[in-house]
Amino acid sequence: MKTVAVIYLGRRGGGPVYAYEMTKGLIENGYHVYAFVSDGVENIEQWRALRTVATEEISTYHSEASFVFNSIAFRMHRLRKLRKKYKDVHVDACYVPMGHTWSAYIWNIFKDAQLIYTIHDPIDHSTNRPIYRSLMKMGEKIMKMGIKEKKPDDIIILSKTFKEYVCQKYQMSEEHVHVLPHGVFDFYQKLEGGKTFTYATDKVNFVFFGRICAYKGLDVLAEAFRCVKQERPDVALTIVGSGDFSFYAPYYRDLCDVTVVNEWIPDEDVAGFFKSEAKLILVLPYVDATQSGVIPIAMSCGVPVIASNTGGLSEQVDHEVTGLLCAPGDAKDLARCMLQLAASDNTGMIEKARNFIATLGWDVLSAELGRLVK
Repeated sequence: MKTVAVIYLGRRGGGPVYAYEMTKGLIENGYHVYAFVSDGVENIEQWRALRTVATEEISTYHSEASFVFNSIAFRMHRLRKLRKKYKDVHVDACYVPMGHTWSAYIWNIFKDAQLIYTIHDPIDHSTNRPIYRSLMKMGEKIMKMGIKEKKPDDIIILSKTFKEYVCQKYQMSEEHVHVLPHGVFDFYQKLEGGKTFTYATDKVNFVFFGRICAYKGLDVLAEAFRCVKQERPDVALTIVGSGDFSFYAPYYRDLCDVTVVNEWIPDEDVAGFFKSEAKLILVLPYVDATQSGVIPIAMSCGVPVIASNTGGLSEQVDHEVTGLLCAPGDAKDLARCMLQLAASDNTGMIEKARNFIATLGWDVLSAELGRLVK
């Protein structure tokens, strides 16, 4: 059986779950796996429980301030030890479930291995922090000086919308760019001991869930909710996620029945925001996007979805079948969709959405990944 080195050095968000589920699937499909993960990854206990050949826990940086220091320390000390330890170890492929500044250091240990790389966001999201993004990219280039960049042998993307773009950007033929849709994050529902959020049972509850940043369209959501509230007083809005909400606070200041949970949500508490006796509707008013890991979570919990028709979201939400799509940046169209689902039973839509995500099991996706290993 083939041997794969999985390299995932991220810490928080959907990335740790995505990487874990794909790695778990590889092992269950019979592949021998060496895992290289951050010691600060949220789901480290799940990684430790995997039946890998070996799991290397790497001390990564935990803040922007420690980025330079820890990167230098890693190159000078830990990387040397890893090279010595794995110099005679053969792996058929290095698989990177999500990019990280240090990933190249590790895959360069296995110089002859096939490189399979998943790109979650082929096009950068819009941002209200362009200077910060530029500085981070500059820092990454500096940290990679002296490290030979290797072009991936195969690239995985989550949406066919971006296949032609990725082929052109990386100058790769279509047979080496593969579409594997985002799997279902049922991982969250299996965790025990989490909190359950309390929604008003006498209202229709719209929920925004995810990291707060410019491309998510929270200003558009505020305008849409204002319109909906004028027609239906029995609605409420809950905004859940970490990030800087101060830019959007003025948009919501005079709106009633709006709850903001502006904090990082631990893995064990995620499912608690999608399970309720109250009527819930997920709203993702993205101005631009590639795909969403929140959509499968909502669908698996029986929560109908409204999303913007941008990027690859139309591949996750079949309009009028498994959810509704609205025009990106159009508050009136978003309000129309919100009113439509608020007034509907949605049982048929929920059932069709569940049938759709049943095809996105990690066992199936990881088997497809395994078939790429040469």
